[in-house]
Amino acid sequence: MKQFILPITLIFILLSCGGSKKTDFSTLSSDFWYSATMPNGSNLYLLFNEKGINKASGQCFYASDNALVQDGSFEIRNSNELIIKVSEEETIYKGKFDVGTDSLVFQMRIPEKTDITFIAIKTYSLQGNPNRYQKEIFDDVDRKTVKYGKAKGFYSTKKVKDMNSESYPDIIMSVTKSIAKNLFSEQISLNLDIYQPKGDSSKYRPLIMLIHGGAFIVGDKQDDFQVRLAKYYAKMGYVVASINYRMGYVFLPGAYGNMERCIYKAVQDSRAAIRYMIHHKHEYRIDPDKIFVAGNSAGGFIALKTAFMSDEEAYESTKANLFLFYEDLGCLDCSTNDYKEKIKIDAVVNMWGALTDINLIDENEQIPTLLIHGDSDRIVPYEYDFPFRNVSEEYSTFFVKKVYGSKPIFEKLQEYGIPSKLITIERGSHEPQFDEKNQYTHSQEIIQDAIMNFLYERLCGDSIVISGTLKIDNETKVANYSVNTSDKYKVQWIVEGGIAIPLNKSNSEVKIFWLKSSPQYSIKLKIKSKNDILIESKTLNISLIQ
Repeated sequence: MKQFILPITLIFILLSCGGSKKTDFSTLSSDFWYSATMPNGSNLYLLFNEKGINKASGQCFYASDNALVQDGSFEIRNSNELIIKVSEEETIYKGKFDVGTDSLVFQMRIPEKTDITFIAIKTYSLQGNPNRYQKEIFDDVDRKTVKYGKAKGFYSTKKVKDMNSESYPDIIMSVTKSIAKNLFSEQISLNLDIYQPKGDSSKYRPLIMLIHGGAFIVGDKQDDFQVRLAKYYAKMGYVVASINYRMGYVFLPGAYGNMERCIYKAVQDSRAAIRYMIHHKHEYRIDPDKIFVAGNSAGGFIALKTAFMSDEEAYESTKANLFLFYEDLGCLDCSTNDYKEKIKIDAVVNMWGALTDINLIDENEQIPTLLIHGDSDRIVPYEYDFPFRNVSEEYSTFFVKKVYGSKPIFEKLQEYGIPSKLITIERGSHEPQFDEKNQYTHSQEIIQDAIMNFLYERLCGDSIVISGTLKIDNETKVANYSVNTSDKYKVQWIVEGGIAIPLNKSNSEVKIFWLKSSPQYSIKLKIKSKNDILIESKTLNISLIQ
């Protein structure tokens, strides 16, 4: 019989040692408060500071109808006791814990039997690069050439060596002679280059459409200035599309309609290019609500008309005319491709371009506009005058009419309350980014920075405004706070001396319990848009009135 005593004793010891279940509280987060409704109806909040096997401790408070709450401490002992100490009062609850990550179930047995579930109050912890769209945060870009449409025209590319004020007369005369030999236009393919930052994971990126200059007769999407701008903004996080468009017109005295039709075709092409990009928005991960159009010289003309011209404002010369051998060019969105996407221009940038008719700008067209222009430009006037005055004022009047430069455009925009800014480059000539040797000048940095700041303001939207109670005392009821953002934004509330409870999905509204033990109270926000702009607000201090 003795031989059985030892095994039975060992089995009893093993069962005794293995019968006690360990509770691991380390899976709980120290970043979130956990909240539960207690048997008496009050809400208890726990913040875990120390976590281990069968034990934990931290900060706690009972919510009340007041904004200012008395906080205390809690301790979990032997995984079966919850001890709450607030205002020198101690309450002991007994039971068993079941621990997860986002929740904590307390199977209470004393003072009564009930299950209580503590739920983590999760808040956004927004990550991102705060320099996106302000600095070059990517090292390299990808460039891809695609065909966005085709249409009848003379040609869509004609590169020249130099594009500066001194070279324009020779360029114009040379192209005029060559185009006279090709009076019958044919269907030509139209291409654009798409620049994207390498290694970017953002899903909703703003699009910049770049339109090159060249008096509507020369130029190319891969001119050095276009490539420089495209890479610069793509490295900031934008998607950039640099386009070629139909160019060329018959240079005849008094035949203003020839140039007008050329401009109109270019506008049709730029709009078709935008429709193409919107149609492929998922492929290129662009935000169709954030489309910016920018152009220099002739490209500035096209950009402005792309934004402000309607079908009712088309040139009379775009209609059919048998005597002049004009075909009807159709509506603005009736050419180049068959995509039907609606176009919404969020902002336009005109670099030393102009308008042939300033009345294209209507009061209801609230399209923010940036204008950059040298006040000594003799090719496209800064004010209201004839273009190509560097050739000969008498000569230019035979072929073109007076145009409205950036200054009168800005005055019209201001008159209508349209958000606008004019950057005047003092003593700046046409293409002020180049000197007489076709080298970049300091004006290039001014131009790049002006565009960057203007578009960034458009992406950021309105200034951050936090609404809510700025002064609290013992009688202040629960304080609700909100920020002026839409559901397209995510909000992180950084609260010192309190806890923010989200009141909606986007976290734009919260209620805050302020803890009496805190020496300081303040609110700071991080806001992230769907375009991955990360903005931090200034710190808002909250005053405690004793």
